[in-house]
Amino acid sequence: MAGARETALTAPDLTVVVPTFNERDNVRPLIDALDEALAHIHWEVVFVDDDSTDGTAAAVRAISRQDSRVRCVQRVGRRGLSSAVIEGILASSAPYVAVMDGDLQHPPELAARLKPLGIVADYAPPEKMLAEMREEQRRVREIARAAGLLK
Repeated sequence: MAGARETALTAPDLTVVVPTFNERDNVRPLIDALDEALAHIHWEVVFVDDDSTDGTAAAVRAISRQDSRVRCVQRVGRRGLSSAVIEGILASSAPYVAVMDGDLQHPPELAARLKPLGIVADYAPPEKMLAEMREEQRRVREIARAAGLLK
């Protein structure tokens, strides 16, 4: 773990939010995979645990005592994927966030492809995005009419 001893003096560039429920056995492998895939990025991982019965939160906390990039939000009496993701995002201080499943279905290497520091160059204001979407819809309707699919 190359960056395991990084201090919390500076905010990370990327937060990986991992909603969990009974994923204790996947915690260490996921952190190791993130460490390898994100070696070139200042990152953190926030596990948002829905009060697992298998000790997921305890496993995350044990690792976080040695690795300041690892954090845990244990939710007691609250459940659900969407709200867990939102809570993880709210716990982040990074300008970029990725969300991954705790069951290792999402390869951590995908997070490395985000190139967090380059995303800003691809950002478009919402008004421009909306205008582009409307133009694309107009073109699709035009093609559908020409094909006789629309009146």
